[in-house]
Amino acid sequence: MKKLFFISVFILFSVIMAQAQRPKALSIQQGYEWETFKEFIRYSEKFIPDTNIDVTFYYLDLSIAIDSAYIHGVVTCNFEPVASQLDEIRLSLNSSLKVNSVSGDVLFFNQIGDSIMITLDAMYNPGDQLQVVIDYEGVPVMAGGYKGLRYETHHGDEPVIATLSTPYLAHYWYPCKDGPSDKPDSVYVDITIPFKEMNGREVIAISNGMLENVIDNGTEKTYQWRHRYPIVTYYVMAAISNYAKFTQDYTGIYGEQYPIDYYVFAQDLATAQEGVQDLPLALNVFSEKFGEYPFSAEKYGMTQLGYYGAIENQTNTIQNTLQPSWFLISVHELGHMWFGDMITCKDWHHGWLNEGFASYSEAVYVEAVDGAAAYKNYVQSFEYYSGGTLYLENASDTFNVFQTIIYDKGAYVLHMLRGALDDSVFWDCIHTYATDPDLMYGQATTEDLQQVCEDVSGEDLGYFFEQWVYDAYYPEYDYNFENRGDSVAFLIWQVQENSGHRPLFTMPMDVRLFFAGGADTT
Repeated sequence: MKKLFFISVFILFSVIMAQAQRPKALSIQQGYEWETFKEFIRYSEKFIPDTNIDVTFYYLDLSIAIDSAYIHGVVTCNFEPVASQLDEIRLSLNSSLKVNSVSGDVLFFNQIGDSIMITLDAMYNPGDQLQVVIDYEGVPVMAGGYKGLRYETHHGDEPVIATLSTPYLAHYWYPCKDGPSDKPDSVYVDITIPFKEMNGREVIAISNGMLENVIDNGTEKTYQWRHRYPIVTYYVMAAISNYAKFTQDYTGIYGEQYPIDYYVFAQDLATAQEGVQDLPLALNVFSEKFGEYPFSAEKYGMTQLGYYGAIENQTNTIQNTLQPSWFLISVHELGHMWFGDMITCKDWHHGWLNEGFASYSEAVYVEAVDGAAAYKNYVQSFEYYSGGTLYLENASDTFNVFQTIIYDKGAYVLHMLRGALDDSVFWDCIHTYATDPDLMYGQATTEDLQQVCEDVSGEDLGYFFEQWVYDAYYPEYDYNFENRGDSVAFLIWQVQENSGHRPLFTMPMDVRLFFAGGADTT
């Protein structure tokens, strides 16, 4: 009798399993990101971050109106020269906002389009410490109709004002060296707003880090937030509404203690409390796999917007809703605290290091809670059949940045790397990557991840990263077999013929044989 068997290949797109349903809002969010990035590309040639300086500190002293769109700010920027004989710097600020003055180590300035060209008062060199103070004001505009300093309402006429700044849009509301390439050591944010109550609840201002003081100025209040960790410009945030606050007091697996603070609309309080009740469990899972929560000296927070999707602002994620159906989005954004916030892609060519890791974090949580079968089903939701390379050759390609390739293929490549390395080795690699002192609170590239994985595993993984990160598409297989007495011979070959597919992929493969009578072997 002919012996029956099937071949199970641990490789991208090889076996279609039952689909686990990822939250629909994740796809909607990716669409929002795409529209925003297209808007940015329209003027990207004008956006040139200054590579001659290293920004070390920002102090944002902001006055933000509530009843109409308006911001006045005084921003202090401390920096050091990277280049020698430096006598001019460039900071970015959207042209809708007018610069009133620039003081500090400054001779004069000129606002040209979305740039502030600042002539310094002398020639400076690496090691010198400089400061400029920029006074500006105006009516902010939004990029793509979605991002910037955005004014909306919730539950009728109750205000909600928030900043949405990824990937290069912090300069839509404050002057800075924008983008992922530079991290100041810390940021202080003072937000002054008019005193206002809506439906019996005071309007308050939220930002990164810890609220250290609230100054009552009579008709206004100033909320003083302090964040003492390195942070990229677009994760600095502000949110203003008549929020209700609740807190989970968290003790981590390493004994660390810090609050998880939630700011939500009072009408949604009970739903939000239900929706995040398992977030401490997700923190436990990620702390075990990735290392201690990176900002445990301060807090983790989530702030409701009532619109959009979510953004992983450092220590304070902003999210449409915290209801139970959005919990895996909450998990995704929490994963970003390690991958995106603490370790940030050096540039958007390596954007999958942010989004692929955060997406894979969803599956990691599902596995921890529901087991291996649920994990395998969930991973199949990351299937990606389209072209394009995971390393974005053109980081201004609006069809790639914040589109499914860096989310879905990025997550699936991590799943495949796990299969190629073996479970224990893979997790040693990921934990080492996330706790590498040369990468923590800094930037990383794909080469950095590859180097860590090779150092930990002792294997040459050039073939893996070349195929799945720097090349496109996937293999297609065919097979045949023949029973030969007490043995079976089988042949597997690759048959991909589409233009752009590499002729041969090298990957480990599990072959499972099913025998008549029900027995099987792998």
